[in-house]
Amino acid sequence: MRAVTLDARVVARGIDAHLDVAPGRVVALVGPNGSGKSSILQLVGGQLRPDGGTITLDGTLVGGPGVHVPVHRRRIAVLEQHPLLFEHLTVLENAAFGLRARGVRAAEARARAQRELDAVGCGELAPARAWEVSGGQAQRIAIARALATDPRLVLLDEPLAALDVSVAPAIRSLLRRRIRDEGRTALLVTHDAVDALALADDLAVVEAGHVVAVGPVADLLARPRTPFVADLVGVNLLAGTASGDDALTLPTGQRVVGVADGPLTAGREAIASFAPAAVAVHTSDPSGSPRNHLRATVTGVEPRGALVRLSAELGDGSPVAADLTLAASVDEGLVPGCPVWLVVKAAQVALYPR
Repeated sequence: MRAVTLDARVVARGIDAHLDVAPGRVVALVGPNGSGKSSILQLVGGQLRPDGGTITLDGTLVGGPGVHVPVHRRRIAVLEQHPLLFEHLTVLENAAFGLRARGVRAAEARARAQRELDAVGCGELAPARAWEVSGGQAQRIAIARALATDPRLVLLDEPLAALDVSVAPAIRSLLRRRIRDEGRTALLVTHDAVDALALADDLAVVEAGHVVAVGPVADLLARPRTPFVADLVGVNLLAGTASGDDALTLPTGQRVVGVADGPLTAGREAIASFAPAAVAVHTSDPSGSPRNHLRATVTGVEPRGALVRLSAELGDGSPVAADLTLAASVDEGLVPGCPVWLVVKAAQVALYPR
């Protein structure tokens, strides 16, 4: 039994996606803006109808040809960037709203809502009006409201994006305890690798309306296979063709030597990834060094605190970033358009199949 099975198309949005979610798993949807992450969430939640295909929850068909189970009958909870509390209601009434909407008696709904508020650390706020609480408290109350109904599926659409950086870690920890650690099934849309690592079991990469990769979070973040995931975790990614167990050849003809975590098949597509901090930059060819030398052109120089992020492109347009000290940047005279050699030790390059 799958908690969620989605195989659906939405022509106007360019969505043609397949996704399976096992019970008790939290899956993070990541991808560029406009790739279709929120549309997938809306298909599962019932706010969006597919043009073709089917959507099932716990084995029950909820969307497909001639079938559309409305949102309020899908037993789901949605948590978005903004808590969307009813300001004219008390905190307790907000937390009990979903239960009352389902016909639960007032006394029973209030008792359950109070327990949920206590669980998120907002029990003492029960008599307050929603407009009287802080942003972090409002998001905690929204979590209590969402979980009070015992949803079979929780949909999280960037729930931490609107929070101050000082508040987000506490809410992230709360979400982990109440959703992941309690074994609830959830779909999480996020642009933050920290959220994915802390909250999700699996990662689903969405590009141009398709789910292009699914797997354990730690595996996909450690071995990114798309430029977006590489950007998400802050590493360089170069695609080429394996030319041995410890090397690949780039489209430019340059060879990259590294450390493979398994055998590479010669002639098959492979990836090299390495951190910007591992890249040394030279304006003259440091030939003779037993390291990787990549000919490139500087495209940008951006100060980042005590460091400078240098952006460069290889001959085929592949981007590579390097982190340098400000002094090194000045000494080398690095400016956009400057030809450079990017030098990386083989031991700092990870190689794996694409």
